[in-house]
Amino acid sequence: MDLHVNHHSATHLSFAIALRQGWFEIIYRDIWYIPFVLVGFHPIMIAMMHQINLIFQFWPHTDAIGKLGWFDKVFNSPSNHRVHHSRKIEDLDKNYGGILMIWDHLFGTYKAENEKIKEYGILHNIQTHNVFHIVFDEFGNLIKDVRSAPDFWAKLSYIFRAPGWNHTGKDERIATLQKNLK
Repeated sequence: MDLHVNHHSATHLSFAIALRQGWFEIIYRDIWYIPFVLVGFHPIMIAMMHQINLIFQFWPHTDAIGKLGWFDKVFNSPSNHRVHHSRKIEDLDKNYGGILMIWDHLFGTYKAENEKIKEYGILHNIQTHNVFHIVFDEFGNLIKDVRSAPDFWAKLSYIFRAPGWNHTGKDERIATLQKNLK
């Protein structure tokens, strides 16, 4: 389940979308910083870097800034982030970099913006502006899927497998959808 889905369900890109964060991300967000503490980074240093990253994440959420040349290859820019928020199948799971795009280049998830992004959002957009429905929509979908599962293993699969997996064989996982494009 993606607790970040309400951020990505926005159908347009603007600075306000940067503030549209998941209410429940706080539950798991800091667990990723434990290894840094274990290798000796001071928790205050980690907190400061987290805040710098959060501030940096504000400005890429816009259509108003075009491509920035070499900057786009190195840093997360509005151009890179538009691809990240695109709902086109070939753009899904691309450009994860918070500040640096080096990781996307290394892991093969970098994609340059080659054409104007026309559609933002998630594969099956949420058709409401009700904030509570947007925040809890993914929980409702998960509960519905688990209830419909025919056996214990299928129920666990809905919880732990990639989004888009389905016990009926209708596979909407991103890797499968992208493979079917070729």
